[in-house]
Amino acid sequence: MTGQVLPVLTHADWQVETILIDLGNGLREWIEIRHDNEIAYAATVAERDVVLREHGINPADLTAADTIDDGCE
Repeated sequence: MTGQVLPVLTHADWQVETILIDLGNGLREWIEIRHDNEIAYAATVAERDVVLREHGINPADLTAADTIDDGCE
């Protein structure tokens, strides 16, 4: 298994992290959406956008976080 981490996207107190993973059958996305103490997962950008819109977040408002300040390192 290999993985590549893309930039963490943020808006307000939301964080979206997309990881490209290969489980032996080609690359695919795995998206983690974090808000407060809750985590949701999406398999595609379209699914990610649905989750965000359901919570009143416009996916176009997401911006790349400074990796020093994103809380993941």
